[in-house]
Formats: sequence, C-alpha cells, structure tokens
Amino acid sequence: MKDSRLDLKISSKLKAEFVAACDEREISVSDAVRDLIAKSVRNHKITRSKGVNMDV
Repeated sequence: MKDSRLDLKISSKLKAEFVAACDEREISVSDAVRDLIAKSVRNHKITRSKGVNMDV
C-alpha cells in the first residue's frame, strides 16, 4: 500500500541524471526510489542481524 510521501531536495543535475537512468531502464522514478529504499532497509536489517555496525 502506498500511503506515504517522501520529499527531498537534490541538485538539478543529479535529478536529471537519475531520471535519464530510470528512462534507460524503463522504470518510473518513483519505482526506482522505492526499490532503493527497500534495498537499503533490507541491507540494514541483514547487517544488524550480523552485529555489524554500519552507522556513520
């Protein structure tokens, strides 16, 4: 269920490069961001369960 919104500021150049990368992959920007967030959360859970501290 998609019921929340995340707003962030990035440079125009980075946004344009990300949009171009998404276009090349034929994926929406929203889907790509959701995928990145999901992977980050999964990786965090894995490293936490192994007792590895990845906090910076």
